[in-house]
Amino acid sequence: MDESLRAREAVVRDLRAALRLQDALSLHFLPQVDITGVQVVGFEAQLRWQHPQYRYLSSS
Repeated sequence: MDESLRAREAVVRDLRAALRLQDALSLHFLPQVDITGVQVVGFEAQLRWQHPQYRYLSSS
């Protein structure tokens, strides 16, 4: 449990550092389609974080 806590704290620290950078976070809009896959019925917004070690992390 101690290691998972340290890993979580590291991610929090890295995210706080990313918030200070202009290009670390990006906003993406993804279409939501009906069950047939033909008609767009809405959009989902995702905030993606390009972590230097883990690549992209998203908040969906």
